[in-house]
Amino acid sequence: MSDLNANPPPHDIDSATFAINEFNALNTEIVKRLEIQYQFIALTLIVAGTFLSLGSQTNTTPIVLLVYPIIALFLAIGWQQNAIVIRQLGSYIRDRIESRVAGGGWESYRKSISPIYQRNLTTLFTRGTFIGTQLIAIIIALPRLKFSVLEIVMLAIDLIGAVITFGMIRRPPFVFPEAQILKS
Repeated sequence: MSDLNANPPPHDIDSATFAINEFNALNTEIVKRLEIQYQFIALTLIVAGTFLSLGSQTNTTPIVLLVYPIIALFLAIGWQQNAIVIRQLGSYIRDRIESRVAGGGWESYRKSISPIYQRNLTTLFTRGTFIGTQLIAIIIALPRLKFSVLEIVMLAIDLIGAVITFGMIRRPPFVFPEAQILKS
């Protein structure tokens, strides 16, 4: 029985070729996650339109409207998870691949310019979509509520969910242990 560790394979992979392939794969992953984020936005608008249409009908209980903000919260969580991974991938490209190139690359350049304008527009867009539709559902439901125990509980959950959504859709919302991996 031979020991596999006795003769390690030679390092015959060209590091430049590896870096280029890794860079291309990571950029492809970023593009895919951006597409997924926009699918979350589209799905949120479709779900909002469905719930607002159903909930606005006079013979429908306002509970239908109060279900939507909870769904929107989870859609926003999905959107934010992709945003976190996109930032991680960008950091990895900048710190591990572009740092080996004189002058860096796109991720290094992006980090060097002021991100405030872009971040504010992205934040406004995502908050407007998720929180705006949550609040519209709540506002439409309010005049029709009879304030039963269920309606009060749902309204409280919706308001808490909207606050969580508002706080979550920013850069980055919490310190995630996996986000620290790239910094080490």
